[in-house]
Amino acid sequence: MNYAQGGDNSSSTRAQWRMKSLTPVTFGMLFHDDRCANIFEALVGTLRAAKKRKILTYDGELLLQGVHDNAEIVLKPSPVPVAAPAAPAPI
Repeated sequence: MNYAQGGDNSSSTRAQWRMKSLTPVTFGMLFHDDRCANIFEALVGTLRAAKKRKILTYDGELLLQGVHDNAEIVLKPSPVPVAAPAAPAPI
């Protein structure tokens, strides 16, 4: 379930939802997008947190407006959940 459907309200989830609608995306596109400006109070911090959680990737550690406007931000595919092994039946 994505943000538009009422899913998780975290900034990282909102970033994923917004990026899916803009793919491929650059930092400049996100920074200058009015909808992103209204959703994310701290875009750079949100992107850094999402990168740390391996939700997305981009070159470098810190993105700065102007200098990194052409830096491409790539949304990583969601990992496939692994089913937990079944518990042994009680004896």
